[in-house]
Amino acid sequence: MSDAEETAFREMFPLVIGALAGLALLFLVAALIISDDEDIYVPPGMTETEVVAQRVQPIGEVNMGGPKVAETTAAATDEPAEPRGGEAMYNAVCSACHDAGTLGAPELGDQAAWSERAQKGMETLVNHSLNGFNQMPAQKTSGSREEIENAVGYMLEQAGVEP
Repeated sequence: MSDAEETAFREMFPLVIGALAGLALLFLVAALIISDDEDIYVPPGMTETEVVAQRVQPIGEVNMGGPKVAETTAAATDEPAEPRGGEAMYNAVCSACHDAGTLGAPELGDQAAWSERAQKGMETLVNHSLNGFNQMPAQKTSGSREEIENAVGYMLEQAGVEP
């Protein structure tokens, strides 16, 4: 750095710092002018302390063994739900790709495409569905094995193909 640049920097630096400090002071004064200490609405019959306490109270409580807060409904049981049928499973999971043929998925009702796949056998089709195959993602988390079998069977049936 040359002497001229050094001198220019030493002259300019205090000005920049002074301008930033002035700007910060301006913002502080504006904030104090704009702010209002009386911004809490206190309904009749309540004190300001009660209003603040109500506003900051927790939104929930932990039940540590006292009486039950909510009873379970009659519909909630420990028994597993019935497996979804083929059409329900197709509509919930498979239709996203198989309706439009996304990423090369055989479309529902396309007999030629499904005939070729059915030759591999139902077990292979179900395994491909569960574990993924080529561009098809694994569907293990989408339903049980039985539900996946139902969906594959439904798609084959819609194409008029026997598994």
